[in-house]
Amino acid sequence: MVETPIKKKYLVSAFIFALIGFGISWYMLSHTIEIQYGIRETPSFCSISSFIDCDAASASSYSHTFGIPNAAFGMALYGLLIFLILTGILYNTLYLWLQTTFAFILVSLALLSSVYLAFISVFVIKTLCILCVADYCVNLVLFILLKKSLNTGIISSIKESYRITRELLQSRENGNLAYLFHTKLTGLLIIIACLAAPSIKKAHLLDENMALMYQKYIEYYENQNPVSIDIQNSPVWGNKQAKVTLVEFADYECPACRASFIPIKMVLPQYRDTIQFIFKHFPLSYHEKAYPASHASLCAQEQGKFWEYHAKLFQGELSLHEFENYAHQLNLNMDNFKTCMASNKFKSTIEKDIAQGSTIGVQGTPTLYLNGKQIKGKITVQFLNQLLAKIINETPK
Repeated sequence: MVETPIKKKYLVSAFIFALIGFGISWYMLSHTIEIQYGIRETPSFCSISSFIDCDAASASSYSHTFGIPNAAFGMALYGLLIFLILTGILYNTLYLWLQTTFAFILVSLALLSSVYLAFISVFVIKTLCILCVADYCVNLVLFILLKKSLNTGIISSIKESYRITRELLQSRENGNLAYLFHTKLTGLLIIIACLAAPSIKKAHLLDENMALMYQKYIEYYENQNPVSIDIQNSPVWGNKQAKVTLVEFADYECPACRASFIPIKMVLPQYRDTIQFIFKHFPLSYHEKAYPASHASLCAQEQGKFWEYHAKLFQGELSLHEFENYAHQLNLNMDNFKTCMASNKFKSTIEKDIAQGSTIGVQGTPTLYLNGKQIKGKITVQFLNQLLAKIINETPK
């Protein structure tokens, strides 16, 4: 007989938080799939800054474990917790104790995983995902609630659960055995369903034709001879000493450039120490707002805010009023910015980028070069991740 009763008020609260956790994980799973396979074309609500960016976190290779999105494991965990807590409440005290202890062990493991992933996020990817933080907080609250519901020591709870399980297994009552079978089978089905969901979705989104297309793009890349690109005085993001160089020729008014900005922005943070990313201005003649946008970005660069301004141009409207508004938002010296815009002082810089792009074969935007070789095809998170990882691994340290 269990001497210490379960405190159901904490268990009911834990059930509610498990539901919240399941909802967060479901959204994160959908979000990860959209990011990885190029479905999402606009920043998410939780993509707030260069540091607080759940899009970049979802694009990272750390968003998967054994090829499965971490959010799928979260759905499996919370689904099983919901089942354990609910069925535990509905059965007698013996089963309730066993269910609660098992749930507590699962949450303890999830909390350890949360600490590890939080460390990776802040110190490796250097990007904070607020959805992930919400998930970590849910795990912490569940840990506290389940601990309070047990109202005894952790080791004592585990020992008592082991004793109860042995009694149930040795019992001749078919009800007990049926209950154990029902619990394990249902829990297993929940886990399988949750883990299979992203694989089914992936098979639907990334079919055999798309995989072959990516392979052709990589073969096209590998069969080229690299071209020389002068990156002196161009804005550089990442490690300026890196041996892997990604150069983009783009037009701020170009719809395709705006679409490719999203996956590039998502993928790059995890490679900040191993690549250098260079932006080259290539405003097309029939885009009237592209040239002044490029000039505005160079005026921002003069005050040390190129990349912040660059992001606003790709994600916002283009007009003289907005150019000044972006400068104000970034706390630039407005007098200097307006003087710079009026002077047209960076005309030669832009024309030099255009001439260089034309010389090496740039015919449209966006055009990207990785270590001097042109990247062909639509830029998606999965494709860019695959190509960058391949080239980084092949490049001598």
